[in-house]
Amino acid sequence: MNLQTGAKSRRKELAQQSAPKRASQFDARRIRLIVLFLAITIGGIVAIKLASIPPKETKFGYELVDSHPHDPKSFTQGLLYLDGKLYESTGLDRDDLNSKSQLRIVDLKSGVVEKEITLEDGMFGEGLTMLDGKLYQLTWRDNKVFVYDKDLNLLNTLDYPSEGWGLTNDGKRLILSDGTSELKFVDPKTFEVVSTLDVRHRNYRLRDLNELEYIDGYIYANVWHADFIAKISPASGKVVATIDLSGMHKHGREDVLNGIAYNPDSGNWFVTGKLWPKVYEIKVVKK
Repeated sequence: MNLQTGAKSRRKELAQQSAPKRASQFDARRIRLIVLFLAITIGGIVAIKLASIPPKETKFGYELVDSHPHDPKSFTQGLLYLDGKLYESTGLDRDDLNSKSQLRIVDLKSGVVEKEITLEDGMFGEGLTMLDGKLYQLTWRDNKVFVYDKDLNLLNTLDYPSEGWGLTNDGKRLILSDGTSELKFVDPKTFEVVSTLDVRHRNYRLRDLNELEYIDGYIYANVWHADFIAKISPASGKVVATIDLSGMHKHGREDVLNGIAYNPDSGNWFVTGKLWPKVYEIKVVKK
């Protein structure tokens, strides 16, 4: 073997010895890159997920201020407070074949019905609100809305195509719920839908929106079969707060919480339910 051949053989031997080391270094670098890529990817996904989780809504409770008598046969569907009186729209108690839907003016302190009108047989009264001095009363599946003056004299009857559940107003438009997660903003003269709002609670559609009240720029809604009131942003549809009223009244399947009225002078709320014997006057407080 000459010197040149020996040198080539030695270089080949050294290359063979260093090849596993280079391969090992390459594999290590590749693993580090893969790990780095996965960390960045997973971190990004986690960041996106965290960013998409809505903040928990503000939670409120209540302090009991007073309680007032309420007709335990009143299937409350709409409630208003005006000048020391309660205006109440009632539906049909399905367990009482003699029940009839009514619109009532009730003395708050005594619970005495001062004036009432009865809807046609079979009609199911629902939400109630007052706008520009006129009372609007919904019906459930009769596709009728009745317009009255403050003394319950019928002024007009309008038609609308959907179910009627709750009703309030923002000073310009009527706001209607129909049992879904959608609120409808309605022209009070024609009852045509001007716009809609999809209500979401923690990224989920909040269904069964029932009796409504509009207070200081927010929509408040009873949720059928729930013991809380949802505070809804009319700009986004998001539930920004909930008011926990659990424990206020022990009830069964149908005699549920349903009725919100607000006294702007005191800041107190009046709440009741279907077939409840009391109207509770409360102050809403942060938990």
